Amino acid sequence: MAGGELRRPAAASRVAELLPRYADDAAGLAADPDGAASAVLDTATGTVLTEVVDTPASGVRAALAAAARAQTTSWLHLTGADRTRHLLALAEALRTDVRAMGATASLTTGVPVRQAAAAAEHLADSAFSTAGWADKLGWTPLPAATVGVVALVVDWRTSPTALDVSAVAALACGNAVALRPRPQAAPLAH
Repeated sequence: MAGGELRRPAAASRVAELLPRYADDAAGLAADPDGAASAVLDTATGTVLTEVVDTPASGVRAALAAAARAQTTSWLHLTGADRTRHLLALAEALRTDVRAMGATASLTTGVPVRQAAAAAEHLADSAFSTAGWADKLGWTPLPAATVGVVALVVDWRTSPTALDVSAVAALACGNAVALRPRPQAAPLAH
């Protein structure tokens, strides 16, 4: 630190490549790229890392409708083994991006890079573990009415692992999942 200046570790800034602005594309409906946005700040310096365009209520409704369509037209009809295969691919994709997820979490929350990377790795591990449930649920006599869209509303206290396990478990059971983070709490989760 020269002259009291805070410097971000090179690994964090190199791994987290952020666009200047993100617009929600829930349900294929592009948000107004010039609409109201939430700034995402670097917790160490206070500088703006990126902006995320806020999703209007109509966009949330459209995302829920799209999730319901996807669930009833394709996801519900997959076998447990097929759902397991897809969810294991999701877990592998999370594992591939552990460094980027850890670096992004470090930049936006102020958690040390090593701790954020460990949390991201735990996230991938829990997704892998939960994905295996899908092909083991055939014995459960679940009525069709219990399968639908699970809406997960996330705030700043929601741990990524709890969110991950909830989403993957819902998908393993044949549900669709719509994730709605509060923009002020988790703008990069949009």
